[in-house]
Amino acid sequence: MCEKLELILDTIKSRCQTYKLNRLSEEEMMNFISNKFPGLSEIELKSVVAFSDGIPGRAEKFIDDSSLREIRDTIINVLRTVSTSNLEEILSNENFFVKYKNEWQEVLTCMLSYIRDVLIYKETSNRDLIINIDKVNDIKDIAEMFSFNKLNGIINIIKETRIKMEKNVNSTLVFDSMLLKMQEV
Repeated sequence: MCEKLELILDTIKSRCQTYKLNRLSEEEMMNFISNKFPGLSEIELKSVVAFSDGIPGRAEKFIDDSSLREIRDTIINVLRTVSTSNLEEILSNENFFVKYKNEWQEVLTCMLSYIRDVLIYKETSNRDLIINIDKVNDIKDIAEMFSFNKLNGIINIIKETRIKMEKNVNSTLVFDSMLLKMQEV
């Protein structure tokens, strides 16, 4: 079994069988997580279920992996600093992106997840629709900092960044460019 098919050589792939597994329902994920990790609070449980998107391995990684927690916490700070016009403060986040350059997909997905939550909260003020429910206060603050147009601009910048990273452009330059463009939006 593997998570990333593109990392396997073509000669190996030709001798393998590929099985696409369906995502679990929210109820199935709740049962899985509460059985495997009985000490979680209700808010943590909801947060893990929402973040996992029906993938049990992703839920386990969310709970066990401290780097994922650091990514989530730092992304909130990045979004806060992008709203300021202090260029030095914005570029201070470069080290974070360089540190996690091999996990760039997770970083960008996390950033999009927060922006999605901010957009939904801004539009509906409904906490039940927020994926990152454990960060709801941060999401409220960020919703006040950005307009809908700025948030849409940031989403487009993240899409451009994802395309550049898929093309193996220098990650430091790509992330610096992303931060500067976000600040200009």
